[in-house]
Amino acid sequence: LTVYLEKSAALRRKVLGAIAYPTVILTVAIGVVFIMVVKIVPIFEGVYARANATLPAPTRSLIWASVLVRTYTFTAFVLFLLAVTALYVALQSDAGRRLFDRVKLAVPMFGSLIRKAIMARVCRTLAVLLNSGIPLIEAMETVSRVAGNRIIEDALTRATRRMRDGGTISATLRETGEFPAMIIQLAVSRQREYLAD
Repeated sequence: LTVYLEKSAALRRKVLGAIAYPTVILTVAIGVVFIMVVKIVPIFEGVYARANATLPAPTRSLIWASVLVRTYTFTAFVLFLLAVTALYVALQSDAGRRLFDRVKLAVPMFGSLIRKAIMARVCRTLAVLLNSGIPLIEAMETVSRVAGNRIIEDALTRATRRMRDGGTISATLRETGEFPAMIIQLAVSRQREYLAD
């Protein structure tokens, strides 16, 4: 159990470390864009207005966005707070949490990292339970509750149900469509070792 907890903590640190850099870059980029829209664009807006030039559609859109942000900053802030509150309330419901977990797995760059972290947690927990002598079906039921993602939890629950009906672990995991090929291959290898013993 100690080794398991240490490895889980190490994995959590690695994931947070991997996510931290892109998050900081994204935050800085959003801040820079906001400052440009509020401070820089108005300067060019005045220059273009004095030159009486015909502007392309993207430039007009940028100027319109700048005017909107400068005019309705307080309203935008209130709307942002309302959106965050609505998101928080939605995440308290089962459907909202399920949708959020689905989006997390589909997000470019971060999604694959999150999925790998979940898979590592699932495999490590399953290994600890099986090595402790817990029967496979019971271990799968426990693992499905600690996956930390509703989509993966549902997939594990479906796989466990199919295993109760006589399916193999590799086949049932493959049927869910949520597990990488590497996990399926590891399950197949372990299955063969078990049958050989």
